[in-house]
Amino acid sequence: LAFPLWYCCIGMSENKRAKRTVMQAGVQVVYVLLFTTIVTACFRVLDCTPEFRLNSRLILDPTLPCPLGGYAGSDAGPAVFAIIVFLLYAVPFIFRLFSLCCKSDSWWDSPANKARWRWAVEDYEIDHDQAWALRRRFALNWESVVVLTKLFMVGGSVLMYPDNRFITHIITMGVVLLLQLRVRPYRDTFSNVSAIAFTV
Repeated sequence: LAFPLWYCCIGMSENKRAKRTVMQAGVQVVYVLLFTTIVTACFRVLDCTPEFRLNSRLILDPTLPCPLGGYAGSDAGPAVFAIIVFLLYAVPFIFRLFSLCCKSDSWWDSPANKARWRWAVEDYEIDHDQAWALRRRFALNWESVVVLTKLFMVGGSVLMYPDNRFITHIITMGVVLLLQLRVRPYRDTFSNVSAIAFTV
């Protein structure tokens, strides 16, 4: 609530630059810094022990039955709420990131759009060149690749047991590595080499 209140307070003045700064800070905090924390919290409410003797317990609180298992005394409310929060928070964000590569120059000329979303493409831009059109489109979508990677890594860590977690993480990192080798999304060679090295 801090950022909307801050934005509204500034909105009473004519300082448009300050409003854009607050808007940009809000996007960075809510969608970048807190993304992993919020997604992890949503997944933890769904994380249960394997079913044993027709019973499964919530790992977050072993005194409670698995909320979506239909067991006696289970309460699906928190799990449904977590799913709704996840769908309202993560899904529109990912779709917005995917749509950024299709935005026109006039859309990017808007100071509000630039303040909110420029961070998602500024490190990945490739020069306008017909020969690199497909690679450029992938590069401008790279932040969505980063977000989906976080999603699969967190989902594997929170919701899965060792075998499935290992398979999920290996497949995710393998796909990301192949994309990095093919697209090389960053502007400079050092950043591309560093990203590939850290993935390996």
